Amino acid sequence: MDSEDLNPIAGCQIKVDDMKIFNSTDGSFKINMHSAFSFRTIIVNSLGYYSDTFRIDTGSHSEMRITLKRKSALLEEVSVSNGTNNVLEKALKNISNNYSVCPFFMNGIIRLVSTSDNNYLYNSDAIIDIYHPGYSTNKKSEVKLVRNKLTILKRFKYDSTYLIRWVRNGYRSPLNFDIVHSKDYLRLDEIKRYNFVYKGKEVYNHRTVFLIDFREKSGTDPLKDKMLEGTLFIDSIDYAFVRADLILKNIRTSGFIPIKELVAHIEYSNDNGKYYLKRMSVVTSFLPHNGITVNNTVTYLRTSIDTTQVTPFGYKEKIQVSDASQSTNSLAGGREIAKIDSLFGKAERDKLISPIQYNIVDTMTTSSHNDSVLLQNRFKYQFADYIRNGGLTLGLGISKLPLSVLSNNMDVENSGMYSLLITDRFRLCGRFCLTFESSVNFGVGGISNNKSFNVYITNSFSINKYHRPIYISPYLGYGKIALDRKKSDLSVVYNNLLYGLQAELELTHKSNLYFSSSYYHNLNVKSTYGDPPFRLVHIAYSAGVNFKL
Repeated sequence: MDSEDLNPIAGCQIKVDDMKIFNSTDGSFKINMHSAFSFRTIIVNSLGYYSDTFRIDTGSHSEMRITLKRKSALLEEVSVSNGTNNVLEKALKNISNNYSVCPFFMNGIIRLVSTSDNNYLYNSDAIIDIYHPGYSTNKKSEVKLVRNKLTILKRFKYDSTYLIRWVRNGYRSPLNFDIVHSKDYLRLDEIKRYNFVYKGKEVYNHRTVFLIDFREKSGTDPLKDKMLEGTLFIDSIDYAFVRADLILKNIRTSGFIPIKELVAHIEYSNDNGKYYLKRMSVVTSFLPHNGITVNNTVTYLRTSIDTTQVTPFGYKEKIQVSDASQSTNSLAGGREIAKIDSLFGKAERDKLISPIQYNIVDTMTTSSHNDSVLLQNRFKYQFADYIRNGGLTLGLGISKLPLSVLSNNMDVENSGMYSLLITDRFRLCGRFCLTFESSVNFGVGGISNNKSFNVYITNSFSINKYHRPIYISPYLGYGKIALDRKKSDLSVVYNNLLYGLQAELELTHKSNLYFSSSYYHNLNVKSTYGDPPFRLVHIAYSAGVNFKL
């Protein structure tokens, strides 16, 4: 306990030889002292206190009271009369001392909530794991969605709210607002970007902290220029960032919807002598859209830390940028829902996460809509889900037509056989997809192939699917090659049976690198020039990138 006020000191480390334990929140601990030695030595450490050493009689079974002397903050503090930069610079330089430089896992819970004009749209309660590479490296942290529970509360007009349901990157918020690790906020070489005002000291979580307000030096128009401002809470002894309140204003856009203001609250807590992200909440206020104002709230709470056998998540496990937040593969079952409810219920009782006041409602629209509107909105919801789940893929690449030039007397060159290829692929059912391809060569080589297109059915299967998948897709369909030259009467059309094979390597969860080889079996040729000045070589190649919306 504290030697001055005799209050319990939680989180003390008690070391007996090679054994280490930590006391409970009420300051108590218990050690079995069975030993061949008459006396044992224990060492007690706690952040902000001087360590002490005690000798204990191993034959005694009585309780003992240990008091620690508090370190004097006056001896550790730097003078702020010379400006807040002294405090900030010392805090930034001490990051490697105050925060773990070794990789670690953080287990926690996160709640995503969308509200519209004081009405709840939906919420998603989830369990997530975070891999953190340590605070001494620029490597990025990773998030794995363990299980989520998605509850649709109410759906309004589709065109106003369907994008909100996606809440892209919602589960990645703890990474984006870990201000100590993110280089977007705290950098020693960018202190000059801000104006600082020292606001004094106060007691925060039983510790004395410096309060420093800051504001980004913006342009000439504070109502239009992007601006970051807030308050930093810096421990007066350890010089650790223990809390930050941020306000980001005048953000241009987020996805498709303009943001009015973003307010973030970040807390760090000490665990075994190192500070870790403990709690975070972010409230995003969007500008009114179609008469509706939408606010998104993300709240994260760390529940445990693991520093043993820490390795990065596998490729398939981690959530990437622009991944849709509602992963249907991670929806919880009955027992898992009970576990999620239990974790969030405890957090709400401890007032660490705000409860949601609602009766669960799952409706497609409000009851005032007529049948035709209900059907129309239901189709729009289904189409949005179809796209969100990877139903539509767009591709961009380069293709080579299966032709070669026989004669140059018409100033036609082989360079005209290369084209920009645009692909639209629609998932039909299971592994089957319908693909449309169109090409354009912009008249290069003295000839145009802008009317050429392919349409075919693919059947895909994957290998290495638990890591970075490779997709193999045989296909069969129809291919039309149409060539014309405006300065003459040359017009040639090849109608072909098309079949081939495409291989795709997944670059991200949303993009694939592809290479395909096609065989054109000619059905007929139509030419306005007699014998066309081309030779069909049958084999065509293309390569590019496919993007899932």
